Amino acid sequence: MTNLIKGILITLAIIGGFVFLFNPGETEYRTSDNDVYLKITANTTDLELQLIQADLKETKNISMDYSKSNFSNKGELQELNLAVDCNDGHSGKTT
Repeated sequence: MTNLIKGILITLAIIGGFVFLFNPGETEYRTSDNDVYLKITANTTDLELQLIQADLKETKNISMDYSKSNFSNKGELQELNLAVDCNDGHSGKTT
């Protein structure tokens, strides 16, 4: 279980950082019993992150805080500042 959580945090950090910079496509989010996949791009909106945040908390008991991120007037992401807490002693951040 510990390796799974570390994998989730690493995946979020890599996807959140590199995809945001190099491939501004559409936001992607999916979960399964053992995985969480989240692709955040420059086109990701505040509303999308609100919905993802609520779903992660409800379905996986994972806390996600993006409140220090900046959005354009259109609600599109300009600067990502993301913290994830798996609520089991594992957590991570990316900007």
